Amino acid sequence: MQQRRSPILRAIFLAGLLAAGLCHPARADTADGATTETAIIVPATNEFEGVDAEYGYIQDHYPGWQHAQQSLIQDAGKIYDRIEIVGPDGIRKTIYFDITDWFGKP
Repeated sequence: MQQRRSPILRAIFLAGLLAAGLCHPARADTADGATTETAIIVPATNEFEGVDAEYGYIQDHYPGWQHAQQSLIQDAGKIYDRIEIVGPDGIRKTIYFDITDWFGKP
């Protein structure tokens, strides 16, 4: 049975990462998630934390947007989640997350 964290716990988790300087989206000048080269790096120790942090990032940075599609990409020895979201006005956006450090870890 898979656990789900509450949105409040997710926000606290992400705020803690940002405050500790561990969440690389702070380097917003280069990590916008628009390509694999500028993928958002969300540190986690396992897939549960990583996926939860990805969705938390999207919820925090794109409120009201909905998850449309997700795929796994391997490129140059790295592993990425490619997540497509749809805004309230129907605009689609793709965000790349570098998941190399935690992909496949229980």
